[in-house]
Amino acid sequence: MRARCGRCRFRHACHSPDHIGRSCIRHRSAQRPRHAGQQEKDGDGNPVLQTQFDEGAKFTIYFYGCTDGAKCNSLQFHSLYTGSKATVTTLNQFNLDRRFSRAVIESGGEAGLRMDFNLAAGGMSKALFLYNIELWDELMTVFAEFIYE
Repeated sequence: MRARCGRCRFRHACHSPDHIGRSCIRHRSAQRPRHAGQQEKDGDGNPVLQTQFDEGAKFTIYFYGCTDGAKCNSLQFHSLYTGSKATVTTLNQFNLDRRFSRAVIESGGEAGLRMDFNLAAGGMSKALFLYNIELWDELMTVFAEFIYE
């Protein structure tokens, strides 16, 4: 059965409830960050990249445990959402209902979404990294819909 997925914007066969990022990835594989973004360095000299997908929210990629700005052992994708009525209770519910990301109230009171990647034990294949990028994009969409309802 082909139907509009409740978790993404595309029509595809929903074979299982864990399709998020899997079936959608086939339909969204052409979507990439619209530009390389703005690269900076943090206080430890690790790269920090500000970017966004074509129609999506802006987000930051933090690199951790790097050697001379490369060969980093972990990453964190992070996005901020202003103007929502999100509370600790609603964000806890989001976290209970989903895996792979965590919703937080940031120090400035904004809702935030984070997703961490451990690269320490030999890194990550390109295919898995691209899969995780698609999952992140989908999670940002679902999170925005959740907190702005």
